[in-house]
Amino acid sequence: YLAKGSEFDIVMPAFSDEFKSEIDELDKENDNINITLVKNNVMTIESLRSIDPFSYDNILILSQSPEEQNSEKIDSETLMILLILRSISKERADKSSDGTKIITQILNSDNQDLIIQADVDDFIISNKLITMILAQLSEQPDLKKFYDNIFQADGSEIYVKPATLYFKEFPIQKTFATVMSQAAKRNEICLGVRFGSQCKDSQNNFGVALNLAKDKKFELTDSDFLVVLSEDEL
Repeated sequence: YLAKGSEFDIVMPAFSDEFKSEIDELDKENDNINITLVKNNVMTIESLRSIDPFSYDNILILSQSPEEQNSEKIDSETLMILLILRSISKERADKSSDGTKIITQILNSDNQDLIIQADVDDFIISNKLITMILAQLSEQPDLKKFYDNIFQADGSEIYVKPATLYFKEFPIQKTFATVMSQAAKRNEICLGVRFGSQCKDSQNNFGVALNLAKDKKFELTDSDFLVVLSEDEL
């Protein structure tokens, strides 16, 4: 999944010897990528500004303080980092920060509205996701085979791909059956669509619509996406 020469900088206030050893092993095993540990306090604007965060293609913010059990405190730290990043972004007159995507992890789903207001491109509610999967498996144990397949590196995964891969002219009016047929030409199974104009609208499930009726007709633009089961990212 990684282009040759990809670089990862892992930024934390401190690293245990065990963690350093694990990262060293990963770095040795993967010749195509370079992993660097950066000791830095991510909770202040001066320290974050010093690593020039918007020079990166992607910023992934994982929950802080592994010893902390209070999800509200953990999410509050995550939100603080996001607010600092937004402040740094506003300082950049050249707008180069527009090309950096921010993806973050939150623990409490009640905090999603706060996260959205911090200009996050995407987020994962890890506790909610795990709970939903476990609840589903308790009723349908056979689905474990499906999750085992899509969560491994080989085989097919669920991707959100731009509509421009499937259609040439926009805007267009299509039924879901037609969209599924277009995906099938690429040996993919279309599960739904994501409307780009609603990507930050929690009331409309952030623009994601799954398992639509095949005769459902809707408009697609070049900023929309298809949710597909596919072997390849593009």
